[in-house]
Amino acid sequence: MRLGGTIHRIKTDIRRTSTLALYLTNLLLNENSDGVIDEMTTKTPGRLAAAAMFVAAVGCLTAYAGERVSAAELRRLVPGASLTGTVSGGGKFEGTYYKDGTMAIRTENDSDTGVWEFEEDTVCLTWRKWRDAKRYCINWEKTADGYLSRFADGRPSTTFKIVE
Repeated sequence: MRLGGTIHRIKTDIRRTSTLALYLTNLLLNENSDGVIDEMTTKTPGRLAAAAMFVAAVGCLTAYAGERVSAAELRRLVPGASLTGTVSGGGKFEGTYYKDGTMAIRTENDSDTGVWEFEEDTVCLTWRKWRDAKRYCINWEKTADGYLSRFADGRPSTTFKIVE
């Protein structure tokens, strides 16, 4: 039995989000490497139900991950953008990317200024105080609630909205 279109799309999202989730889905479905579900699995309603619930739960988690913002879209959004959001540690922030390549941010306990620039489809930041004043780059993803920024290694940095 071949996977249906809906399950295939969900699994594609899972592939992008988590190799472990994909592995567990395949394990639950008893699927071989060709995308064919074992005949015994289709005759075991409990296993199919467990797999469907797992895929649905992981599908909900992928809503947190969004579509990566392209280089062209970043160049349209970033200059002059004012943001409000939450850093990965949970604190709130407000900040602005000024059109001249400078930036300023205020958190509940601190503030800093720095410079920003584009590098391909990322925004690279250098703060005066934070992160030892070392340059680092983030990418943006569009989410249902706004945006998510990620460090180069994939860890989430901030969730935020652009304030109009």
